[in-house]
Amino acid sequence: MKALLLADQELPELAPLSERTAPALLPVLGKPLVVHAVESLVAAGITEIVISVSPHARLVEQELGDGTRFGARFQFQLTRGDGDFRRLAGRLSQLGDDYLVVDAMVLRSAFIDSFLESCAEHPGVSLRATADGTPCGVWRMDNSDAERFTDVEVADAVARPIAGLRAFHTANMEALAGRFPGLLMRGSERSPKLRACRHARVRPREVLTGSAFVGRGSTVKPSAELHGPVVLGDHVIVDEQAILRDTVVLQDTYVGPHVELDHAIVWKSYLIRVDTGAVAVVTDPTLLADLAGESVSAVVRLGFDRLVALALIVLAAPLWIWMALDSWRVAPQRPFPRRSLLGNRVTRTVDGQSRREPFSVIEGATHIPVLRRLPWLLAVLKGELALVGVQPLAPDEAGAHAEEWQRVREGAPVGLIAPGEPNDPNSGEEQALLEALYAETRSLGTDLRCVARAARGLLSPSAWKLPIRF
Repeated sequence: MKALLLADQELPELAPLSERTAPALLPVLGKPLVVHAVESLVAAGITEIVISVSPHARLVEQELGDGTRFGARFQFQLTRGDGDFRRLAGRLSQLGDDYLVVDAMVLRSAFIDSFLESCAEHPGVSLRATADGTPCGVWRMDNSDAERFTDVEVADAVARPIAGLRAFHTANMEALAGRFPGLLMRGSERSPKLRACRHARVRPREVLTGSAFVGRGSTVKPSAELHGPVVLGDHVIVDEQAILRDTVVLQDTYVGPHVELDHAIVWKSYLIRVDTGAVAVVTDPTLLADLAGESVSAVVRLGFDRLVALALIVLAAPLWIWMALDSWRVAPQRPFPRRSLLGNRVTRTVDGQSRREPFSVIEGATHIPVLRRLPWLLAVLKGELALVGVQPLAPDEAGAHAEEWQRVREGAPVGLIAPGEPNDPNSGEEQALLEALYAETRSLGTDLRCVARAARGLLSPSAWKLPIRF
């Protein structure tokens, strides 16, 4: 039997945790939900798996690979995340007529093999697994009867749908307590109260009550206190005399000295109170901070972009004169119109969401495409734009990007040179797809290829076309 694994959900209820990643990549005990789902399928003997992906698709593919490390074989299917897996499965002939569907956004015990045994008693019928009457996010599909489901109660099954922040917190706490039999857990037991991964620096005496999980490369200072249940992701630092109770701290997070956290989810500078749903951004890095931070390469790129912009402004001095004269000729009343665009400076809203700040830029009224945006080099010099990135949008245009896959572009900088062929613009949806792919695969190589295409475009006749009338 083959399986369709649903990892394409868009869940705004999990914001801000899903702001820069796919919901299926959120970790439970330091392991992504989609990995837990794959392991449950492989444990049941199902190794041919089609994985549906949508927001941040490339990140899911990078996490899972081709399936070799799981002893399985994966195929990835890009979707729009609309949740209609029956329509999707109808397009996937490789699944056959009898296949399993598993929702990655449900954490479950290892009951799939028991469910499949129960399915043998209901041939020719599409079935849905339930536990105490609650759906478990597992279906056995039969295309001869795909319009309705018959519920099959699976004895001793445990399932927790991850439909919001409270459920995500609860799933981590329940997994730590061992309430999902058969769930494969990372790390090893260092004491009855403590489970820790490799290179974790924590002593059992620091877990004063309850239990704790400490991810790979994390450090808990000797005077810090963990009053379990507490889950720490990979590369977390809990500093001196910090006190954590009933808290999940996600990867790459610093918890400062004397900080006290209770019934919370913490990720970098985000503090989420699970009981109230309140989200706060802590701006003081001595309290909470992002350990990943801004990489050295990002700082080098910013300096390089500014240096290139300055050189181009100087070298293009004759073109500035040409642009100014032609702009006055074309529109003497308004030769240099001003536009408001969303740039690379980011602020946080009161609910913790990131938001690009608008900035003002002038353009030439000239009809010559290359000269029209010559003043945008000043925005690169000021750091409002990168040399290469996604297209800058006006504030009202950004509001039209409502779907999760369209917002993937927010993971890339806004740039003067955008992906795609210069002087040959794509349709809005085609450009959005290109920019989403660019945001997921951005590297020095992709940026250099964009610059090379732009340089070729500067030499094309369409870049220098003159107006019909003078």
